[in-house]
Amino acid sequence: MNITDLSRLAFKCLGIYCLLQALPYFIQFSMVISINAKDMEAEKSFVIYLSALFPFAVHLLIGCWLIFFPPGRKLETLQQDTEPHLSPSNLQAVILSSIGIFLVCKSIPSLSQYLIGLHYSKIHEAKGMATQFSQSNYQSLSAIIINFALGTSLIVYSMKISNLLSALRYNQSHLDN
Repeated sequence: MNITDLSRLAFKCLGIYCLLQALPYFIQFSMVISINAKDMEAEKSFVIYLSALFPFAVHLLIGCWLIFFPPGRKLETLQQDTEPHLSPSNLQAVILSSIGIFLVCKSIPSLSQYLIGLHYSKIHEAKGMATQFSQSNYQSLSAIIINFALGTSLIVYSMKISNLLSALRYNQSHLDN
């Protein structure tokens, strides 16, 4: 098994995970649809529909993309011709990018719900109404943004981080001798 096969397998597993994570959001969206929205304002019902639909749609799209179009071809360019099999550095890069995709997939629903809530509270502030977006919501939003950024950087820079960790490991083993 080479790095391309392993990376495709890891991305397909993450795609299945994303599809499984989409199921609770589908149930939430179907419950929102079943609620009688005639009593709500049009703006409020739109925000509720959007906050229920967006995480489901994003998980569904990312899951299908990872299953049917795994990004293993990009990793083929990283593989050296002299290494037909998986090296520890390449395995580490695949694992880091898989962790990055996991972090991004886990942060998207919360990020979308907090951003929609923030937008909704800003609309109410402009109308002079009381808002419910508190300081703790801003702190949670900041933590989710950091989680999303960390996942994105793990995806983008997985090979560079792997090379750095390998260099540190190599230097440490020479220092011990």
